[in-house]
Amino acid sequence: MDYRDERDALRARVESLESSLASAQAELTRMRATEAALEASQREAMRLRFELQRLRPPGDPRESSKVGFIIGGGFAVMTMAFGAAFLLKSKPPSPPTVGDFGPSSQPDIPVEPPRVPPRVVEPPRGPSVATIYQRAAHVEWPARVLRSQGSAPAVGTACKVLAELRGDGLVATIGDLEVRCGTTVLYRSTDELNGVSTTSVDVLEVAGKTPDSVRDALTFSDLGARTGRNQFTLSTLQREGAVWSENAPTFRVELQVESWTVDRQGEPLVDPANRRARLLAPVGVSGVVRALEGEVQVTQGQACTVDVTPASSGESNCRVRVRCGSALLYGAGDSGYNKCSVENGKVGKLVDPRPSAEDTDPMLDMDLSENVVTVRESGEKPWSVTIKLQRVE
Repeated sequence: MDYRDERDALRARVESLESSLASAQAELTRMRATEAALEASQREAMRLRFELQRLRPPGDPRESSKVGFIIGGGFAVMTMAFGAAFLLKSKPPSPPTVGDFGPSSQPDIPVEPPRVPPRVVEPPRGPSVATIYQRAAHVEWPARVLRSQGSAPAVGTACKVLAELRGDGLVATIGDLEVRCGTTVLYRSTDELNGVSTTSVDVLEVAGKTPDSVRDALTFSDLGARTGRNQFTLSTLQREGAVWSENAPTFRVELQVESWTVDRQGEPLVDPANRRARLLAPVGVSGVVRALEGEVQVTQGQACTVDVTPASSGESNCRVRVRCGSALLYGAGDSGYNKCSVENGKVGKLVDPRPSAEDTDPMLDMDLSENVVTVRESGEKPWSVTIKLQRVE
């Protein structure tokens, strides 16, 4: 029912109630007139009785008894009528009910139910990081400001990336993380967020250079629109990090970070049997084109570079880019991620047998131990480029 229908229904109900009230008042006036007439009849009957008693001949008891009976009976009848009128007067008219107006005169007015405050139910809290990962280590990576914009520490300022790492023998993660440059805290993972956070963490633990020691590398990102804590990305293996804020006062700091923590003694976060084969440092090798097939934007003898960097994306542990001149043959865009064979932290062989139609990048056959890389593509216009690399130590 809309507003106009509800208003019309209320108006009809008011008019019906006013009509019923007028009828009740008319009935009350009629009853009062009847009561007055009965009282007048009662007075007249009494007057006649006294008049008959005055005119009655003495010595005629039958006539006297008959007349008395008639007058008494008439008086009783008038008394009963008076009593009925009195009762009707004393009882107020009943108010009209909903049924008196018929079903169409009762508007369908929605009644808002009483508001009950919502019950606040706290979601069940899962176990904390400290409960799941009971092994802990407090570590740091030295750093310095490489570039600075806005209200940020100056270039060259000494910094530290401080972390509480936790593990359970199988995997490792972080508890708390902080970036401090001088006395300024640029990032603290426990600061209030007030927004969105997309976070990724990858902790790599390997044997240290000293006996029974370990050291750690960290890849981390905390990104998303927010009005609280600053955003932060870090890859110690690539020796780079960045902290910034898009809220006033805006700033951006780019850091040069050490790849590894200092060697530490004690219980490792990840047991040696569970450590992953990871590329410990980026590899860059140069070479020249030795063989060409098909139509491709490179020339015989053209200079090329092959760059292999550590990665931690799903099953991938490396990313490969192959460039000859201005042509990026392999690893364009978000492609180039692979699972390299790694021995003692150094990359060995890699075979990518799928063409770009299947995984967005061409096929690749790389063997750094033999100093050769071949990139090729299948399909309607196949091509192949073989690069002879300088010796990789």
